[in-house]
Amino acid sequence: MAPPRAWIMLKGSDWTKVPLETDKYQVDDVDDLKEAIKSKLPDIITFSASLLTIKAVKKVNIYKPEDLQALKSQAEELKGQDSLAFVILTFDVADREGLVDAQGEINDAVARKVFAENIWLFVELPTRDHPAPELEYERTWKKPRLDEDSFILWSIFDFKWWFPGNQPKLLLPIPKSQTVLTEGNVTIYAGDGVSVGMSEFSIIVNGGFSFVDKTLLISEFIESSTTVALVVRPRRFGKTTNLTMLKNFFSFPIHPDNKKRRLELFKGSKIQTQNPRLFKQYFCKFPVIFISFKDFHDCNTWERMQAKVRGILAALYKEHIYLYDRLDQIEKKRFNLVRTEEKYPRMGDALKDLSEYLTDYYGRQCIVLIDEYDHPLDVAFHHNFYPAACDHFSTLLGSLLKDNDLNVKKGLLVGVNRVAKTGYLSDFNNVKVYPMFARRFSDKFGFTEEEVATLLRHHKKDEYTDEVKEWYDHYKVADDTHLYNPWSVINFINEGTLESHWTATGNTRTIKKLIWYSGESFKEEAALLIENGTIDVELKNNLSYEDLFLHHDDALWTLLYYAGYLTHDADPYSTGTTSYDRDTYNRHMMFNDAIAIKVRIPNNEVFQEWVGWLQVPNAPKLSYVVCTLLDGKLGEFHDLLFRTVIGDLSFNDVGGSNSGKKSETFYHGYMLGWLAQARFNGCSVKSNREGGLGRYDALIESLRDRKAALMEYKIRKNTHKPTIEAKAEEGLTQIERKRYRSEVSDEIEQLVELGIAFQGKMVAVVGKVYEKTDGIWVENEYARYNGKGKGSVEDGDDDV
Repeated sequence: MAPPRAWIMLKGSDWTKVPLETDKYQVDDVDDLKEAIKSKLPDIITFSASLLTIKAVKKVNIYKPEDLQALKSQAEELKGQDSLAFVILTFDVADREGLVDAQGEINDAVARKVFAENIWLFVELPTRDHPAPELEYERTWKKPRLDEDSFILWSIFDFKWWFPGNQPKLLLPIPKSQTVLTEGNVTIYAGDGVSVGMSEFSIIVNGGFSFVDKTLLISEFIESSTTVALVVRPRRFGKTTNLTMLKNFFSFPIHPDNKKRRLELFKGSKIQTQNPRLFKQYFCKFPVIFISFKDFHDCNTWERMQAKVRGILAALYKEHIYLYDRLDQIEKKRFNLVRTEEKYPRMGDALKDLSEYLTDYYGRQCIVLIDEYDHPLDVAFHHNFYPAACDHFSTLLGSLLKDNDLNVKKGLLVGVNRVAKTGYLSDFNNVKVYPMFARRFSDKFGFTEEEVATLLRHHKKDEYTDEVKEWYDHYKVADDTHLYNPWSVINFINEGTLESHWTATGNTRTIKKLIWYSGESFKEEAALLIENGTIDVELKNNLSYEDLFLHHDDALWTLLYYAGYLTHDADPYSTGTTSYDRDTYNRHMMFNDAIAIKVRIPNNEVFQEWVGWLQVPNAPKLSYVVCTLLDGKLGEFHDLLFRTVIGDLSFNDVGGSNSGKKSETFYHGYMLGWLAQARFNGCSVKSNREGGLGRYDALIESLRDRKAALMEYKIRKNTHKPTIEAKAEEGLTQIERKRYRSEVSDEIEQLVELGIAFQGKMVAVVGKVYEKTDGIWVENEYARYNGKGKGSVEDGDDDV
């Protein structure tokens, strides 16, 4: 059943519907309703939802316009805290069965349904006389003021392009400049709040939100000798905001007011104050082709992706529809075919054609800006149509960026993965890649420590500086500069909670799948990474999706590095700091496929994600598991482990009843993930380390509580060998026989030793608890545990 939707009429507009219930929110009172209505307004209208005026009336039949006017006059203004149920009762709606239950409690779901079926709303936007006078909502059809992002030629020459909804965005008056705050080398636009979920530069600045000044990216981009630059950074690292900033800086204004408006966006910025000559020379002087490939999440077939691309190209051509009168008849025909989203053989040349039209119109070469250039390839790889997508985008972008110097002055592509030579940029010889460890653009994406300190002070949260550093810092770039994740910092300032903000925003299904089904060597390296903090890996110069499909370790480590789940511990060229070392490094990257590098997990937030990948979804909370284990509650620990195994693992994961090497690797990685987060509970975790006369599987120590646990895992591979309980006992005996206890720290006073055996989805646990008396380990005989196997083994499955 579709969620309820309320009919509303904006002042001067037609009727529209606003959902009262979505996946993101549920409307329960008038304040919620205002937020829902605000989300339907154009993004450029940035006033607070509280400024909306909502009037309500009970639905009646109307037959002529006069009836509607009379109805409006009867409408009553709603107060912000009024619940939907209160409104229903106020207007004495008769059909409200189930609104109030037997206990006198309001059923909110029924309230939303009854409200949608019986109440009409009239909404008024703030006016000039409102305390927000900088907003203007005048409608004039004789001389509209148009924003170039949605320019429509009002002297319509082809009526088939005219359809309902082609309404212009009305320009706000020129905004007042924000207060600019400078501390040392840091400049911020000091707003009253921070923008969460908004990435458009002009909306952030006009909305009065704080903004870290990254405008020197403009001069760095202009002054680079590279024709086309590719900057790879993790998601939510400010890439889209920076690209929209470049668009606002470079692009020719279609309406004269726009140059004044955009000048206010950059007033007091670093680019204006530190490089005024360059500012004057390049500001609003170029045609810009801006493309975003971020909205491809729902393209689960090649046909859907093709349709999405046609829609993007049609919108881009609509943005530049003013070019039409200057085209010849053949060009007009091509323009119409793209504009109407029709299929035609030259679709691969659509961007190149547009660059030619723009260059001819303005007499200047274009600036090309492409956001999330690699996202379509990632989607195509996940849904198994990668080759077709790769060929298509290679043609589309290749025609624009390769051998098109007459029409393209410079280009900047941003994305997450470095797929230059193996993706759709394979034939480009003019693209220079700038990863995290490159010096150019190193501090232009993400926040530096000084920038975060200024933001925290401005928003009066500087008392949390150390905690914010631990959670969100430690992305290393060139010259020992450290970056913070901007999305997480902004969310912390907004919400005031230290938690995983960034990792909750992304779909990591591809990464998680690749990790779970990776080989034993990768899982062993992952264990060392979590245990020791750093490991040595090889980063591929160019990431191949085919290598990922074949589970090549270096490809997976490369993907994790560029996606932001790893950072380098030392510069790849850190044998010194001379230019010779960097030149040597550059030559190596030019002629070699990979480079050795030491990596680590950057911060606490990302560490939580690593644990989540290795951990099954519904496992009990780690703190409870660790406490149960270290306290020697072995039966309860067995139950926790059993419930997780039986509920969340499949026989496909663990290899069925005749488990082999595959399941050994899987179980070891699984247990590592289940227990690894103990590091952040004040514990140390060691896995698969040499100790005594062999290699123990896991040792967890809490020096604070003076408790520890030694574990040895065993796999019962088929029913012809000893029982699963015997295998668990074998693991427990091995701990004593190989003297693993010698690896336990001297400070430990209570020790748990466990033998854990797996077979399919069955698990058995046996264990002992020891207490130290006068330096000697003495078993607590009452704590001895001999757990029977719990779970099930797949019948008749002899496959590994």
